[in-house]
Amino acid sequence: MDNKAVEDFMIESAEARGKAEGEYTKSIEVAKNMLSADSDPDFISKVTGYLLLKSTN
Repeated sequence: MDNKAVEDFMIESAEARGKAEGEYTKSIEVAKNMLSADSDPDFISKVTGYLLLKSTN
């Protein structure tokens, strides 16, 4: 691979990682907002794909 190809690969990898992190952050925000709005935790789990655990606090 030449330097340009390596640079392009690194940029594409960084962009993909940034996009994935942004999507994860947004989905956590949505789940928190749904909890704040008293949505059913089972429904939130189905919508987001996250397993919600009950807090002991």
